[in-house]
Amino acid sequence: MARDGFDGISFLNDLGKAATRQWERSVKELRDGLGTDMDRAIDKTKNEGLLQGAIEVFDVFSPGNLTGEVADAFNLIPEDPGLKEMISGGVNLGCGGPIGIGLALKDAFDAVAACTSPNPGAVANMPSAAQTPMSPEEAKHRAMEEAKARAAERVREKVAAAEDHVAINRFLDHLGDRDGYCGCGFDDSVGLSKRKLMERLRELFGEGKTDKADAEIDRLLANKNLCFEDLIFLLMRKVIQQGQDEVKGMAGELRRVGEKNRGDRRELNEDIADMKHTFENTRDPAARERLANQIRAKEEDRDLTVEERMESRAELAEQLKNALQKLSEMQQALSNVLNTQHETAMGAIRNIR
Repeated sequence: MARDGFDGISFLNDLGKAATRQWERSVKELRDGLGTDMDRAIDKTKNEGLLQGAIEVFDVFSPGNLTGEVADAFNLIPEDPGLKEMISGGVNLGCGGPIGIGLALKDAFDAVAACTSPNPGAVANMPSAAQTPMSPEEAKHRAMEEAKARAAERVREKVAAAEDHVAINRFLDHLGDRDGYCGCGFDDSVGLSKRKLMERLRELFGEGKTDKADAEIDRLLANKNLCFEDLIFLLMRKVIQQGQDEVKGMAGELRRVGEKNRGDRRELNEDIADMKHTFENTRDPAARERLANQIRAKEEDRDLTVEERMESRAELAEQLKNALQKLSEMQQALSNVLNTQHETAMGAIRNIR
């Protein structure tokens, strides 16, 4: 965990609680503009929970696809950016996934919010103090700068009216100019967001700021030769390995509990059988009554013990089920990241041809 009073996991959990109430409503607001893809996300959210709904649109949020897919899927360029909805979805996805990927997506959304391009049609309607018409590049740059200046204010206005807006404002704390996005173009902002992400990951989870069990993650974060995509892949792979170890350990514990339950039940049944045998061979009425009471008490103790052990085992089995589900979600997320990176690379190769 991070030092100096900053708890990354608690931070994201706070954001998740604040954004969860708005997730379904926010996605519905986007539905008309985004069509069937978001319909599937809504159905996933309703039927399988928040994390499954977020995973459904993981490709849209993939850091490796920032330059086009996020802007296109959220209709950022020709329409109102819908920044509150985008942030709500991103925060929830971050809270549902491992901490490293959560931070990756969180900073990715910060970057997109800070460098969102405005509606190109608005350029023609902007007043101009200069008599000489602006070139397309100048107009685009000016429109982008004005859009960036409006972005944080628009988000904060929407957030101020929402529940738990204080927690969400913490998420918006480093939006925009604070991270150096002012004055750079959209493509440059994407590269800058990646560098900022690397710095943030190392700042929060660098050497000495994680548990000893995460020494390999420390080593990955300390390697400054890794590119953004490689770091995300390696972190996700490590998290999946940890999830597999957790599932294996829980399965072993469940097996040990089951074996112990069977052994204890067998021992109690043998004790009861011995007591019943003694009861059958006893002729003294007082002794028989004492034995009968002891047998009833022993049987009640056996039944109570079995019931308690079954409840404990059922709870452990439910924990194992949840761990398996989370592991499956992370494996699917990793597959999505790899597919996105592959498509991005192939697109670049096709452009070269």
